[in-house]
Amino acid sequence: MKQARDGRVKACLVFPNIYLGIPLNINTPIHPPLGLAYLAAVLREDGNQVKVIDAAAENIGLNNLAGRVKQFNPHFIGITTNIANSRKAILTARYLRGAIPECIIVMGGPWASVEYEMLLEDNIADVVVIGEGERTIVELAKHVNDKERWKQIQGLVFSTGDNPVFKTEPRPFIEDLDSLPFPAWDLFPSSRKYHFIHRRAPFYPIMTTRGCPYDCIHCTKLVHGYKYRKRSMKNVLSEIRYLVDNFGTREVFIIDDSFNLDMARAEKILDEIIRQDFNLMIKFTNGIRADRITPRLGKKLKAAGTYAASLGIESGCQEIVHAIGKGLNLRAVIKAVKILHENGMIVGGFFILGHPMDDFNSMMKTIDFAIALDLDYPQFFKSLPFPGTKMYDLIRKHGTFLDDGRALDGYSINTVNFSIWELHPEDIQRAFRFSYKAFYLRPVKILKLLLQYRSLTEFWWFIKSTIGVFLGNLF
Repeated sequence: MKQARDGRVKACLVFPNIYLGIPLNINTPIHPPLGLAYLAAVLREDGNQVKVIDAAAENIGLNNLAGRVKQFNPHFIGITTNIANSRKAILTARYLRGAIPECIIVMGGPWASVEYEMLLEDNIADVVVIGEGERTIVELAKHVNDKERWKQIQGLVFSTGDNPVFKTEPRPFIEDLDSLPFPAWDLFPSSRKYHFIHRRAPFYPIMTTRGCPYDCIHCTKLVHGYKYRKRSMKNVLSEIRYLVDNFGTREVFIIDDSFNLDMARAEKILDEIIRQDFNLMIKFTNGIRADRITPRLGKKLKAAGTYAASLGIESGCQEIVHAIGKGLNLRAVIKAVKILHENGMIVGGFFILGHPMDDFNSMMKTIDFAIALDLDYPQFFKSLPFPGTKMYDLIRKHGTFLDDGRALDGYSINTVNFSIWELHPEDIQRAFRFSYKAFYLRPVKILKLLLQYRSLTEFWWFIKSTIGVFLGNLF
């Protein structure tokens, strides 16, 4: 085991290549990984030497990746995980374990925060960071070679001699988000290496808040929690200025779960973006609250440079929206779409097919609602009962998993791994296949899409982001 000097280490942070085994002509969209950029920033701020390898953006294989890690010779390797990249994260960790057995492997992120037992019991990771990782990873770096000291670090899970899954005290969420340094994008590939629908490059994501007070049954709150925590307006505007001045940024993605939950704050930030004239284009990719969109906010969004926004809608049946804990009135959705369209924005919407309370008829109502809204690009997802969510517990109690409920095959848009009450896997599959055909294969929609995109590049990214869904699920 490599020894650290003066409490400072060399840390290699890795984003797994989710394209491994996927032909390049059907790339899955991927944007710069904000969470990893924050981890790189806090580690560097504390005096550590940090290298980031985004294997997905650079599309490098495992052998190439291992060679680059070896050349850097780090004290530990940090691998980030989410639901989408969990398989590739495990594959990456196992390969690096074999290639560099003396190096400590740290894993974290939403998926690892739930599935830490698998990662430890199968010797995939030496230690797992649970939840928000910025404070934990800095403290771990200071004591990376002292496993006994790990027991005193909040937010860790690892194996000890007499306990295969030793979990330390939970780490409180970070209250002062302004205390975090700006993401270390200088350690990452150019944003032009990333695959995402955009209008201008360079582009970068920004998160102005963390946490969501709503209690949707399909969401896990292990990473950012329920409490709505806000960065100051000054801090947000300073980051935008930093991105523009240092990276020539021309577009930002605001990826908050609920940017406009505090409407007064949202309007003030937009007013300041307008006043400072950053000449940016803005896109809200994660979904903004439909019931917090007013005509005045719509005008401010447009004036600030917003060209696209997505709404988290989830279902077209009001009783199901209430049952899943969304806390949303669908009448507000209709008004929000109208306001955004009146201000010239491309409007998207997220829908889930296969809520536990669904049946085939209610899923058809959801598809009909999406069509009636005249959204520009709705996205339909098969319900995913992720461990750590209320939906997962509900199916454990009242339904049936077709696997053990934790198999990686269950974390795929191509499969449905459960049944409950009047909801059956074949009905979800049938509704999902129908959803994209019903919405996108209408002549009027095809014409609108062709007219909507301002460049061949933008239209090409749209095709790349949807072709896998069409090929896999239309027929």
